[in-house]
Amino acid sequence: QPPLEVFRDTIPQSMGYSLLDVDGDRVHVLYKSSADWMPRYAQYDLDGNQTLGPIEFADPTGQQVNNRWSLCSDYQGNACVFEMELIGTGFYLIFYRIDRATGELLVDGRIIYSPPYQSSVFNPVVNQGPWAGSLHLVWTEEDDNSGDYRLIRHAIIDLEGDFIVEPYTAYDYTDEDPENISYMVAASNEAGDLFVAYSEGDPSLPGYWIRLGWLDHNWLGVVDDSSSTAGPPLLLSSSCNPFSSSVTIVCEGEILPGQLMVYDITGRLIRSLSDRQGSSFNWDGHDGSGTEVPAGTYLIQGAVDGRTSSIRLVHIE
Repeated sequence: QPPLEVFRDTIPQSMGYSLLDVDGDRVHVLYKSSADWMPRYAQYDLDGNQTLGPIEFADPTGQQVNNRWSLCSDYQGNACVFEMELIGTGFYLIFYRIDRATGELLVDGRIIYSPPYQSSVFNPVVNQGPWAGSLHLVWTEEDDNSGDYRLIRHAIIDLEGDFIVEPYTAYDYTDEDPENISYMVAASNEAGDLFVAYSEGDPSLPGYWIRLGWLDHNWLGVVDDSSSTAGPPLLLSSSCNPFSSSVTIVCEGEILPGQLMVYDITGRLIRSLSDRQGSSFNWDGHDGSGTEVPAGTYLIQGAVDGRTSSIRLVHIE
């Protein structure tokens, strides 16, 4: 027998380009309003009850929002929206985060990126990132104001919109002219890798084909040598990730390290942990000078007999 329909609802004053994200017991909906063509957010539970919205989060005064927007939920179940907005004479990439319980704007219109002069951006996509408290961002970009999008740009941000990994060019088709990238979608897996599918077209043929790209998350500017075959194995795990005040790092192996090193996102050593209690180290979220470190991603690394192992932790405020 066909599946039983649980509920059906109509959102008033709604029209095209709707997006859907299901997280636990909440259904996030992003859609275009027929009243002003601006995005709206609504939320439902699994019984079909509308629990939030419609919420108007983008200011329509003097701004144009392109209907290429993207939606996902963060690790706490809050809705994250990444979209293009025309501010003044240029398009900007803007980030919003909406509280799943109250509808409050946790991040209200944070400007994430503005393209270089005589360039433009398109097709913004947001997905859960490789670490709790992180988000993948990907978009297409012009390189010469030609109207053809030949760059795919990628970045990773924290939940406040600060960069963990600065924007960089993941795919570059500027050596192929003419060329145009369109209809890009992306999804991340549990490991935090990002998979990107897009239409690559040569207007001179004309011809289009689908490309699939895979962005491995295992890089942060810090070399991780945990795959080394020298020495006995060492495994690191944490009591919680992300953490706000302190975290316990547990070491497993035949031989345990005498200390752990803490690096920031740039690879700079900021602290060494040497007070091991049994098989565990405690980090209070401070650097070597006793100052609390800012929110962000940090790499904890230990070594025994020439073999290193590391774990990435996210510190939140």
